Amino acid sequence: MPKYIIGLTGSLGSGCSTTADYLNKQGYATISISRDILPPLAEKSKMPFRTRKERQDFGNYARENLREEYKQRLIEEVRKSGDKFVIECFRNPIEIDFLRDEYPHFYLFAFYAPKDERKRRKETQGEKDFDKSDERDEGEKENKYGQHVRKCVTQSDIIINNSVPWRHSDDSKIFFEKVNEYLELLEQPYRKPSEEEMIMHLAYSVSLHSTCIQKQVGAVIVDEDYRVLSTGYNDTPQYSKSCFDLYSQCYRKIKKKKALQNICRDIKYCPICGNNLQFGNELFDEPKTITEDAFVCNSCKFDLSEIIATGKELDYCRSLHAEENAILSNPYLSDKAYKKSRNMIIFTTTFPCMLCAKKIANSGIKRVVFVEPYPIKESYLLSSI
Repeated sequence: MPKYIIGLTGSLGSGCSTTADYLNKQGYATISISRDILPPLAEKSKMPFRTRKERQDFGNYARENLREEYKQRLIEEVRKSGDKFVIECFRNPIEIDFLRDEYPHFYLFAFYAPKDERKRRKETQGEKDFDKSDERDEGEKENKYGQHVRKCVTQSDIIINNSVPWRHSDDSKIFFEKVNEYLELLEQPYRKPSEEEMIMHLAYSVSLHSTCIQKQVGAVIVDEDYRVLSTGYNDTPQYSKSCFDLYSQCYRKIKKKKALQNICRDIKYCPICGNNLQFGNELFDEPKTITEDAFVCNSCKFDLSEIIATGKELDYCRSLHAEENAILSNPYLSDKAYKKSRNMIIFTTTFPCMLCAKKIANSGIKRVVFVEPYPIKESYLLSSI
């Protein structure tokens, strides 16, 4: 019998530890990276490992400096466990690669819940400084060996929504039913897919039409009987060339680098550590030739691109979003009687941005179904109206 290895990832308070405890009661052996793997390495390295910050610091150190030792210790724990076990909690894609390289039956489960709900859960457990820990946990852009939960989620095989507060016993029951359904699917992968799974599969297929360099997104609008009404994917307007054809890279990134060039002409010292930035003349060459890490402080590794508000970048995106294209190509949205009676649903591979959320809410679409999480709070509120 092959080893079935379930890996868990997700932001603080999203449900990883709760799921690990549940699976342990169902007969799965449990390995905790922070409890079973890293402490002996920290002790050997004579580094502290008590507080959350110390654990995060050492995790970063181990991934960069003890990579092979870290990998071997994790694999050794896996080998001496049973045929079914769960590992929690992955914080960096490097750790995921340790298992994917060795075991074909390794499956990564990711959990999503809004920040407000996650914060409430952790604070009821006595968690302090949640915001600071969560921000670092989500992604340390300046350090590829750091905490990168968001990247782990995008590499997961399955994402489970754990947004609902557990106020009644039925809430936890519904959540664990979701977990069990996917566990059964791993061992018996031949069941008939649900209507929603079929439509989301179509949305991912539609996304393959996109020529966007940054991200391919697909959207499908259906009626209440799951009949497909329209599809869309993110791409430049009809008859216009893609960013790759015109610039060999994302036009939005070129605009961002131009803005950074203007800022860096006036900034001599890092706004974080105060050290002299000492940018060379090559930084002010043609933006297309400048690398992604050119605007990083050599001392503290702060990325100056963080100075520019990311929301403004969308104004320079040459593409229509997948949700926009699905709405524009839907002939039924102009029929008020049909729209009112058919309770339309939009399936999108990625949570809608603020611009698309406004269009979805205004179009009368009643429900949004998405896979890739980490929504913008304002978009979530609009999509919930």
